[in-house]
Amino acid sequence: MVTEVLHPDIPHGRDTPASQPPPGESNTTTVPRGAVYTCPMHPEIQQVGPGTCPKCGMALEPVLPALDEEENKELVDFQRRFSGRCR
Repeated sequence: MVTEVLHPDIPHGRDTPASQPPPGESNTTTVPRGAVYTCPMHPEIQQVGPGTCPKCGMALEPVLPALDEEENKELVDFQRRFSGRCR
């Protein structure tokens, strides 16, 4: 016979999602109205607004701009200071 012992301070069960953020943090992102959504598994599936993928049924996720699209000032400074030193 197997007995499972559950600690009262550790979340468990189906009521606690694994992706739950730590207390005080939020995992919500503001998505602009009219944003394009896509399937993580089928990037060719795109639509305006949320929904589900017709191929796999997964929830569509908003297409958000990448964080590295802007020029990285620290990288530019680093490259300027160290260019030619390792040749």
